[in-house]
Order: sequence, then structure tokens, then C-alpha cells
Amino acid sequence: MPDLDVVILPGFPLGTQVYKYPGSVWVSTDVFYKIVRGIGESLAKFGYQHIYILSGHGAPKDIAAIDSACVKVSKRYKIKMNNLSGELAVSFLKGDFADRISEKLEKPLTPEELSILKKDFHGGWWETSMMLLLYPELVSEEYKNLPDKEKNAETLRERNGYFGSPSRASAEFARVSLEVITEEALRLINISQMENERGQALVSPLHKYLTLRPYFLRRIISISLIIIKTAVIIYIIYKILR
Repeated sequence: MPDLDVVILPGFPLGTQVYKYPGSVWVSTDVFYKIVRGIGESLAKFGYQHIYILSGHGAPKDIAAIDSACVKVSKRYKIKMNNLSGELAVSFLKGDFADRISEKLEKPLTPEELSILKKDFHGGWWETSMMLLLYPELVSEEYKNLPDKEKNAETLRERNGYFGSPSRASAEFARVSLEVITEEALRLINISQMENERGQALVSPLHKYLTLRPYFLRRIISISLIIIKTAVIIYIIYKILR
């Protein structure tokens, strides 16, 4: 797309719905939504027609907050603000990219490794691989000796700091994973560019779940109060007329 000018904004290390281990920085879902929406509105006011959000955090409420911000900005300013990371994260965590990643590796993954990869959630195989590729000086050699940890009630209580298989990590795995994810991101961008509808954002499958969206609890309380207030008014009118 040689006719497009692309501007890359600096990222910011902030999210919502995190494992509250030392080093995690988070805000409420509502605040996170406001931040992403504010960034989108700022860019829209400067005339940007296509905004693409990429996030490295795969928590459902984090993704849904970005989705909601994209939908709001897209509709209000008649542009396209898209959450690429939503569909990418959901597909990756479901294991949809595992076979493609395996095909690109020098040594393809075994069926057992493919199964393990689908349970790699936090600080495990993929994320340790990314650190080995991008910031190898920050990775302790101890990762090679860490046992596999499956995410369940017991390991959540243990607060190990990871769920998955960090000992299997490699820079090659990260490089190949990024290649597959980049291909998918470009596919989504092409879809967005080809569609003519203005104000129609790309969102993740998680956006359809109202309980994950920002302000859900506040909306439920507001609706409940309105129902109670209406019921009281109807009751008073009924008593008067009676």
C-alpha cells in the first residue's frame, strides 16, 4: 500500500486484568478503556482515518476494553479504529497458529509439543522466547531448569509467576511466531482497508460478551435503580388511583 503514510506511536506498559505479581502494573478496566479511547479520539481529531491497536496482553477484559474503545471512536468520528491484537491473541491462545509456526521451524514441533503450546499462558514458552529474542540480557539461565506448570487452582495459589513451559523457549521460536503473527496482522489490515463501511471497527470475538466490557457493573446497577424507581412510581400511582 505505497499510497499510505504510516505513523507508529510509542507503546505504554499498562493494562488491566493482570496476575498481580511483582512487576505487574495495572489500572481498572474502566480507566484502561478511557486511556485507549482518549488516544484514539486524539488521533481522529488530527485527521487519521485508520488506527490499529496492538497489545501484548491477552486478558479477556483487556482485549474487550480495547474493542469497546475502538467501536466508540470509530462510530463517533466515522473512521476505523481497529483492535488487531484481539483476534490475534484469541487465535494464538486457542492454538490456531501452532501448526503454521511448527512448519516454519527448523525442527517441527511434535504432537506432544503442539499440545503443550496450547496451554502456554503466562511467562512460559512463547513469552520467554520473546525475551530471548528481544532482551536476552534480561533472561536468567535458570529458565532452562524450570518445570512445566499447568494453569489450575493449585498453581495459581503457588504464585510461581508463570504458566506454561519456559524451559522450551528459544529465540528461533519467537522469530517464527512473530513472522506468523505479522502475516495475520497484515491480513486483518487488508480486510479493514478493503471494506468501505466507515465507522466499522475490527473487534475480537470477546466483544460480544457484555460482562467483559467496561462499565458493565455500573450499567447493571443503573438499570436496576431505574427499574426499582419505575416500580415505586407505578406503585404510588396505583395506590393514588385506587
